[in-house]
Amino acid sequence: MLDLGRKNEILSVINSDVKFYQIIPPFIPITIRDRIRVSNKYKLLSCSLHKHLSSMISPSMCYLKDEAEYIKKYGNVIAENQNACRDSGDFHHNIVEVTKNINIEDWVFFSLSRDPIERFISGFSNICIDILNMEQRALCYNCGSNLSCFITTLYKDVLNYSKQNKIINYFIAAHFFPQNWMCDYFQYFSKFVIIPYSSNRKKKQQFLNDFKNVLIKANVPEESQNFIISKFNYTQTIHSTVNSASRQATVKMLYESPKLVEILYKIFYYDFILFNYSIPKQYLPKEPPAETLNEYRLK
Repeated sequence: MLDLGRKNEILSVINSDVKFYQIIPPFIPITIRDRIRVSNKYKLLSCSLHKHLSSMISPSMCYLKDEAEYIKKYGNVIAENQNACRDSGDFHHNIVEVTKNINIEDWVFFSLSRDPIERFISGFSNICIDILNMEQRALCYNCGSNLSCFITTLYKDVLNYSKQNKIINYFIAAHFFPQNWMCDYFQYFSKFVIIPYSSNRKKKQQFLNDFKNVLIKANVPEESQNFIISKFNYTQTIHSTVNSASRQATVKMLYESPKLVEILYKIFYYDFILFNYSIPKQYLPKEPPAETLNEYRLK
């Protein structure tokens, strides 16, 4: 049950007069709690975002803190063990907490990116349909499974945050706000090795290869590399929405409304640009925004 103050904040966003023409700006800093994980042993830092295999990345980073201790304590399990090492001091809200005591030039930073539309569909189907149906938890601006209500409110919420830096729904922000706002990318974007992730099985091998290359770059021993990669290769997380009825319903609802798709491209425009995902011609802005991003663009 929402308290009255929070409910009024949400209603003020829902009822605000917005024309849905503005492209949401890039690199607005937002702190998502405990998303930065480190392995001091290998001088490896990850930013583990929701809907980006975080339930696998986080325990993998714990494993790389001390492989033998991890196996002794947790066994061979990686998936859904994201709270492993929570009390170790290696969970951080932001990178500044980490850089106080290290020389970042010696470290490897990595994160995952995801096609913004795929990420949105996964998030909406899991949170606004599955969780609502199973747990009766109204997490999606009280829109229920109404896609139009949710997307238009999300746009207003994101636009409002870009101007006021005020979160009205932390859970939604953590799962749906632009990826380029997170991970302290506004400050460290060029430092990160960013690995494209997709639930599309045809892209899985490339993801595994890219991830292994990060582990090699960090001088992780081959045995530890193989352990982690094997877990990613053969495990499906409980929050996966691949082939689910809710995902199929979300895709159908979304693509039956080109206007809603257009709003999503305005919200996530810079995710497409910065993480090298293509935008269909019909959704390209008539005049590209003024921001110059060449210095940030992935090579």
